[in-house]
Amino acid sequence: MADPALREAARTEARFHLRRAYLDAWLSERLLQLREADLATVESWLKAARARLEAGGRSGVPGQPGGRRGSPCPG
Repeated sequence: MADPALREAARTEARFHLRRAYLDAWLSERLLQLREADLATVESWLKAARARLEAGGRSGVPGQPGGRRGSPCPG
């Protein structure tokens, strides 16, 4: 039989492996949630930019008609 100290060390190591697996899974889920939120934000910005463009608003893109100050095209 294995020494009690070795058995305890093996149990401790197994517990740490389980904790690590849990934390890795939690981190993966959290990163996915953040990426989904980022995508939703970008889609919202894109929708707003398209609406402004269709309404004839300033594009906000330098060099484009209606671009920002200092762009070569007048707004």
